[in-house]
Amino acid sequence: MKKKRKRRVLIDKEERQLVLNSVIIERYPKLKKVLKKYKRIYEKDIIGNKDFDDELKNLILFVFKDIKKQAEQEWYGTGTMDIIDPPNVKDRVQCSLCGRRNVYIYYIINRYNNKKLNVGSECIEKFPGIDAKLPKGMTPKQYKNKRMREYAELKYLEDFNKVFPDAREMLSKWNFEYNNLPIILPANLHNNILNIHKEANIIFKNYIKGMGSEKSLERFGILMDERKKLMIQAWSFIDKNKGNKLICTKQIYNWIINQDSYNQEELINDIRNNSSIISNQIIPLIYEKDFIYGLLENFKNMLTGDRVSISGLDDKNIYFKFRDDKQRIESELYLTNKNFMKIYGRKLTEKNPTICERDIILQAKLVVNETNYTIIKNKLEKLLMGTDYKVYLDYEDLRYGLEFINVNKKTYADKISPHIFFNNQKAKILLQDENAKEYICKVISRINNWKPLSDKNKYDIGNISKKPEDKGN
Repeated sequence: MKKKRKRRVLIDKEERQLVLNSVIIERYPKLKKVLKKYKRIYEKDIIGNKDFDDELKNLILFVFKDIKKQAEQEWYGTGTMDIIDPPNVKDRVQCSLCGRRNVYIYYIINRYNNKKLNVGSECIEKFPGIDAKLPKGMTPKQYKNKRMREYAELKYLEDFNKVFPDAREMLSKWNFEYNNLPIILPANLHNNILNIHKEANIIFKNYIKGMGSEKSLERFGILMDERKKLMIQAWSFIDKNKGNKLICTKQIYNWIINQDSYNQEELINDIRNNSSIISNQIIPLIYEKDFIYGLLENFKNMLTGDRVSISGLDDKNIYFKFRDDKQRIESELYLTNKNFMKIYGRKLTEKNPTICERDIILQAKLVVNETNYTIIKNKLEKLLMGTDYKVYLDYEDLRYGLEFINVNKKTYADKISPHIFFNNQKAKILLQDENAKEYICKVISRINNWKPLSDKNKYDIGNISKKPEDKGN
């Protein structure tokens, strides 16, 4: 029995449709005529057929491939693929080229005649010259596979949401709710909740990728119930500890995370392992403004004596006022929040803690301004009464404007930094202890480069940093 010889196709149905709808066909009227008559053209059709003269035969056999390529150049895609999958197959869209009813449909438009064709996903691959305008240089096959996966995910998502409506949004709300709790939770409670979040997300993602089952849906429901119970415990813990000044709030947590100088993860874990309480070891490391502000009354109550008081704080410093014995003159001092907590933070966990006013004066620095320096300078003058020394301060030069004169020896010393001198000697100047006068005089006597007072006018040319036009002011 002879095998049937397969007929050789010269122009298939899809090529015929594309070329017929292209502008280039108008250049070939004979070809257009036969393409309208024949849906496909086989090799046998052009042999001994009066529809095909020698010129047309030659065109079909040797030129049509190039005609088709030029026709492809006329078309461009919309860059999308529709998935149309109605329950009844007869309701699917027919491909404009092959006539098959397809689920995956591309749309192409002719640049010159504006015709629009819908093309099945297999047909579009037969015409590589068409600019499908697909994303990221994808081939039609790659794009189809991507869309098929997306479509399958939508179907699985629909199934998942039949059991757990709006599951994706629910998982997102879980994370948002947990990340915005006002207090961080202890390690055990924290880890249990996060493990549930992680497992629930994995189940959801696997299911919509086609890797789910009835058992995974059952497990998801169990996780929802477990999380609900854990969140009740979480809010109970928050209500119980919201008045605790040493509890680690979300605000403190965020502050720690933003500190480059810490091993943030280790610090947070230590706090969680201590029932979310900031421990004696960690307190000196926390100098967040609102944390200190909440503890100000505690620190105020620790202060001994009635001359030093805490006057306030800002993002960087905590401020103090020193009042003299007559309670009239107030000097201002400050400590950085970081240094203050480093020095005094641990006292929060001590029994009956105290902060000595002398310690504050020794540790703090003087606020730099003319009023504050005037107070210190006047107290220094009072301290030096009856001694050989007089003090002068150039308020236009608070960096190097402090000068001492030995009246008896008629000598003077080079100007020095009032900021350094006042801060080094502020405890003696402010508190004026019994030996303060003798001590300060010894310090002044050790200043380098004392010169005859008679030389002062020779070398005293004033502040050379001033502009010439300002000298008369």
